[in-house]
Amino acid sequence: MPPRATPTVRQERLGIELREMRDCAGRTTTQALLGSRVENRLRRSEILMEQGSHPYTAVVHEAALRMRFGGADVARRQLERVLELAQLPHVTVHVVTFEADGFKGAGQAIVHARGPVQRLDAVQLDAVGGPVFLHERNQVENYRQIIDRMVERSLSPKQSCDLINRSKKGI
Repeated sequence: MPPRATPTVRQERLGIELREMRDCAGRTTTQALLGSRVENRLRRSEILMEQGSHPYTAVVHEAALRMRFGGADVARRQLERVLELAQLPHVTVHVVTFEADGFKGAGQAIVHARGPVQRLDAVQLDAVGGPVFLHERNQVENYRQIIDRMVERSLSPKQSCDLINRSKKGI
């Protein structure tokens, strides 16, 4: 595994990637908002990398592997990062292929935070106006079932990493 970048280098790299993605999408984002997003993503990354972290499962659609927001270099670095994280013992990466049968929730970013106290679980959905948080038990359970079906219909972690590697090489 390559040596880890220092927090400052990671912050600069992430800031550049976010600016490239923003410019590619034709959006104008204030420097303050961009800085806030960089900080948020860095903190999430630190939590994910912590020793003894809670299990983390990512389910990614194959289409997301082929998107080049920010250009080919950004996309390649992002896929390399996913492959690096997939090597951690508490991280599992699954890819849902184009061939997978349809299911609810396709095309929507879903974060389901699960913990030992089920009533504290929450779901975050990405929306144009910003994230939407769901806490109501029936809604959270519905999304848990959706994510469980995605995992069932996805590639194994090894097959997923192989597909990510092929996608990276194809960029």
